[in-house]
Amino acid sequence: MNSHYVLFELGARWGAKKPLFPLITDNKGVSILKGPLQGINALVAHEEGQLFQFVADIGKELGIVPEGPNSYHGQMKQFIKSLANTGANEKPVKAQSSQPQKESNSEEYSGANEQIKEHCKQEWPDDFHMRAHCIAEQSKALLILQQGRPSDIEEDDFVTIRKKAARDWPSDFHMRAHQEKEQFEALRRLKDL
Repeated sequence: MNSHYVLFELGARWGAKKPLFPLITDNKGVSILKGPLQGINALVAHEEGQLFQFVADIGKELGIVPEGPNSYHGQMKQFIKSLANTGANEKPVKAQSSQPQKESNSEEYSGANEQIKEHCKQEWPDDFHMRAHCIAEQSKALLILQQGRPSDIEEDDFVTIRKKAARDWPSDFHMRAHQEKEQFEALRRLKDL
């Protein structure tokens, strides 16, 4: 973030509305993003779940389905460990939410894995390949939902968006996460008006 060239490239990509997948390795997390970049959904490399999301997002943009996480989980753990060994003494900052993550999300999503399996079984009763793909997509979406409130979204707005998405898509986490993302982006655009 100290390089003017990097900031210029990030700004140009953002301004051109091209896909942008920032992965932050700095222990300060998303707090290092300034200006219009604060509104983008940056992921933090110190968190396993966010790295899984990063791989899924890149795969989706490229139109490919990445290999299962078990094929690269070992390398991911080594990568996270290497970040911890870069000499930074600070603990990594958790991304986005200011709420107590474990308590609220464990209650809000208790039984989610069973719900995902049942949803995908109903969607794909006789196509096991598509059922497995459905479960993977739903699980990735659940990881996004579990990240909680983005730092630039007000608590009241977040609660309104989350409740509506849960009401509209009670058994589809993928569509819930998609609807929330669209609503967050719309809120950000409204703030710029």
